[in-house]
Amino acid sequence: MLNPREYLTCLRINDWLHSLGLAILGIAFYSPASLFTLPAFWGLIISALYLAHGFSLNNCFDAAIDQYIHKKYLPPARTSYTKFLIFSYLLLFINCLMGYFFSRNTIILVICGSILALIYSAPPWRLKKYTAPNIILNSAGFAIIFLIGFIAVGGRITLKATLLTLFFALFFIPLQIIHQISHAQADKLENIPTLINRFGLKTTLHLFCWSLLLLLCWSLLVGLTYPPYLGVFFLTTLFCCLIWLALSRIKFGNEPYPQTAAALRIFVRKICILFGSILLTIFYFAN
Repeated sequence: MLNPREYLTCLRINDWLHSLGLAILGIAFYSPASLFTLPAFWGLIISALYLAHGFSLNNCFDAAIDQYIHKKYLPPARTSYTKFLIFSYLLLFINCLMGYFFSRNTIILVICGSILALIYSAPPWRLKKYTAPNIILNSAGFAIIFLIGFIAVGGRITLKATLLTLFFALFFIPLQIIHQISHAQADKLENIPTLINRFGLKTTLHLFCWSLLLLLCWSLLVGLTYPPYLGVFFLTTLFCCLIWLALSRIKFGNEPYPQTAAALRIFVRKICILFGSILLTIFYFAN
């Protein structure tokens, strides 16, 4: 019999809790006055269940390699694996049920996110084993959270919301590249051809720079299309500079050292939280 602590470990809450900030940004982008309303609360609950399902589903299919590199996410028993998989889809069912009674438009987003998580993690697709889909699916999955928050209070998708959702999709591309750099050793064990394992560090850093440039261009487009949000461009410029400086100061060998990678991830997470906090302020004054 599995105890509740094992289910909580499977959910990996510490890995995604800060990502709920995307839903908060989506709510504030529609209207800062909506932040402390009941629809906003349900939007956060739906976003949390969305993340819990996605992370736990990926965790189930990564169980073998996680145990091989001494992680403790899942016990080795096959019956436990099945129970965790059922538990993950129970979270999805509850989320869809809540969406049906609260906002049916969110059901589409939740199901789309679940499909992305499935083809990303599960055989026979397991698209995380391919370089480009690995980054694109991850980035799209996180960007959907912003849209869930927006729809929770706004009810429908607008052009402005679409532009910002694409902005967050692009925002997560350089973050995914950093994630791949920090997990290079583990991904190599699982034979996942990430950018760094396939092309090496130098080419990966070049692609990282291009991803930052693309993000800057899109943030400028957002600011020019909607002048009240021009601050997004200046904030993104500062973000890109800080991320690049942090990465350039890291001394890599042939493969990143685990200690260095862990320090880099913690720094980037703090920068992202600061970025989100300032962006929330921009949304407040722009609306």
